[in-house]
Amino acid sequence: FWGGGGREGAKVLDVGAGTGLFTSELSKTVGPTGHVYAVELASGFLELLKRKVKEDGLTNCTVVEGKMDGPGELPEGVKMDVVLVCDVYHHFEMPHTYMRNLRDLMHKDSL
Repeated sequence: FWGGGGREGAKVLDVGAGTGLFTSELSKTVGPTGHVYAVELASGFLELLKRKVKEDGLTNCTVVEGKMDGPGELPEGVKMDVVLVCDVYHHFEMPHTYMRNLRDLMHKDSL
């Protein structure tokens, strides 16, 4: 998907993961050797997302509590192959800072 960046073994950041709509499909796509970091800021969606990941057995997914200026706490040194920002940009209170922080998490040839 998405120009070849989303493949088995990829690391994907799902920004504004909400109910996990894309998270589940991303998890299947990256497979057991990849990983999805599902980022959510809204507490209600955050709890729903944690429950869904657990109930669906998405062992290659980590739910991350988002921050106002970026995706929150991720493992030290992790670089993403794909960053998905779908229908959430307008919610960013500091869009330039948020996008700059996302860019810093990406490989130079990421999507």
